[in-house]
This record gives sequence, C-alpha cells and structure tokens, in this order.
Amino acid sequence: MNLVAIFICAYFASVLASLAGVGGGGILIPLYVIAGKIEIKEAILLSIITIVGSSFVRTLYYGFKRHRCANNRFMPDYNVIRLVVPIDGNTAYIGFLLNKILPGYVLTIIIILLLCILIYKTIRKAIDYLHNKSGKDHIFIMIDNIEIEMEEMSLSMPDDRPGENWEDLFNYIVYILLAFTLITFFTIMRKLSEYIWTIYAFQFIIVSLFGYMTIKHISSIYETRRLHHFNFIKGDIVWNRKSFIKYSLAASFTGMISTLLGIGGGMIMNPIMINLNMLPEVVLATSSITNFFSAFISSFQFIIVEKKFEWYYGVLIAIGAIGALTSLMILKLLRKRIRFAITVTLVLTLFISMIMLVIINIMEYKFSEEKFL
Repeated sequence: MNLVAIFICAYFASVLASLAGVGGGGILIPLYVIAGKIEIKEAILLSIITIVGSSFVRTLYYGFKRHRCANNRFMPDYNVIRLVVPIDGNTAYIGFLLNKILPGYVLTIIIILLLCILIYKTIRKAIDYLHNKSGKDHIFIMIDNIEIEMEEMSLSMPDDRPGENWEDLFNYIVYILLAFTLITFFTIMRKLSEYIWTIYAFQFIIVSLFGYMTIKHISSIYETRRLHHFNFIKGDIVWNRKSFIKYSLAASFTGMISTLLGIGGGMIMNPIMINLNMLPEVVLATSSITNFFSAFISSFQFIIVEKKFEWYYGVLIAIGAIGALTSLMILKLLRKRIRFAITVTLVLTLFISMIMLVIINIMEYKFSEEKFL
C-alpha cells in the first residue's frame, strides 16, 4: 500500500508541478516521506529516479526542436549542455557523500527551507496568473520558473545565414555521451575497488581535463562562427573567460546540490541562465537536457555504490515519464483561471506537506528520546 501511495504521488505531483510551472523535486520528497512512510534519504533517491523519467520525455520533446527566431538553429544551446554535463557529473559524488554523512534531520531542515522558498515562489506565480490582464490569457505559460510566450515559440523565420545541421547535433551528442561514459566508468570502478578516493581523484583530473578540452573546442567554434557570420540572435552567449567561469561554477554547484537534496538541477541552473540573458525557451530546452543527465548521474551514484536496484525504481521512471507527457499534452490548453486554481492547489499541497514533515520529525525525535530514556 505504501508503494501504491508513492506511485500515485509520483504521477500527480509530476503533472501538478509541471502545470504550475515549478520543478517536481521540491514536492516529491515530502510526499514520498508522508505517503510512503520512508526516511528522508530514501525519499531523495526516489525523487531523483522519478525526475529521470520526466526529464527524459522533455529531452526528447525539446532536444530536436528548431529555434523560433531561426529555423536553422536548434532550440537547446548544446554548447552549454556539453560544458555542464561533465562538470555536473564530476561533483555529483561529493553530493552523494554529503547525503551519506549528514544526519537525516539536517537534510529535513534543508528540505523544509527549500519548501518555504518554493511556496513563496508558487504564491508569486498564482498572483501573476490572477493579475494577468492579457486578452489572450493562454499565450503565456510558466515552466520550471520560465515564462514562455507560446505563439512566439511556434514562429520560424527563414534565414540564409549559417546555422546548425544534423551533423552538428550528432557531434554534440557524441561529446555529451563521451562525458557521461567517463563518469559512469569511474563510478563503477569506485565500487569495484577499495581505493575509492584515489579513483575519485583520478576521475576529477580526467573529467576536468575533458571539460577543459570542451571549453577550448567551444571557444574555437564560437570564433569560427563569429568570423563566418553565424546566425547569432538575441540571448546567445558570448563565450569568453567570464562566461566559462560562471557556467562552470554553476554546473559544479548544481551537480553537488541536486544529488544531495534530490531536486532537479533546473532550480539552480535556470535562474543563472536567465540572468545571463539567455532567451526563456532556450533556457527551458537546455535545462530539460541537463536535468536528465544530472538526475541520471545522481541516481546512478546511489544505485551503484549501494548495490541496490528495486523493481519499483523502473516503475517510478515510467510514471515520471507519463506525468511529463501528460503535462506537455495539456499545457497549451490551460487558461489563466485554471492555472491559478492549479497553482493554489500546489501551494496548499506544499504547505500541508511541510507541516506534516515537521510533525513527523518531531514525533520521531520524541520517540527516540523516550526510547533512550
């Protein structure tokens, strides 16, 4: 019955969070703790696994879309993805270690603080939906804290300037999969060897060198494109030392925190990319792909190191995928009043979850104190 409750929460939380425009990790963890009657650390793992499924669907959906302002450009910024994936994966193990070292009550406190932030941001969204005076109230939607204008996403302007083709996409994917393979290899090696820290140090050096080579390659591509009048548009990144440092630091922090707390990396990366003036739809498409690899690497750390893969992990991945697919299908049909109602419902769910999480932890603390006495 606990598993059934977790499955139900996984589906409705994934759909509800997507329709309200927030990431799912913040709502999945408290619901798993309450409905499944499991510890916070187990809930974190299950949350990451669910995000793997939902982010995979969005990766397939957004990964091949063309940019609204230039039909010879892909919507995701694959250079950002190539930079983020190896750096994110390199620090995921630190987040895993912190998850193992930190006591459950510390993680619970962090999750509660995260819920407070999420409740505040969701209330702000509800107010925005309520006060939207646009006659076409279905045009603007919110996905993972990113406001998207749906009509503009469908526009495609012909342009004869050089863009990106399927060969470019193939090269991007090869780079990403190579970085992912390196991290996977070292994760397995740490499990098979007793020299864990030596292998991790070796991984850190090798993957960092790979990241440095990627940076040099991105710089070379950027200069070539600039000289050959590439189809640059508003919001494109000017790749220089400053931008490389910003994205590298953001990716390092995302890899650690997303593994530690079981949240999607979009909660961290999306505001950073928006502040760096990337177009909202580019941020959405880019973070959908980086979230998938971040969640996959994080869950892989737990599964391999702890030698544990339960059958219901696969079910959660499938449910997360179905939830994301459901939200994508109905997203364009929502009017502002319906979105307002959904967002208010999410606020209440988050608030009740936070209260229940506090009560459960207080009761557990009192029980352990009485048992000790």
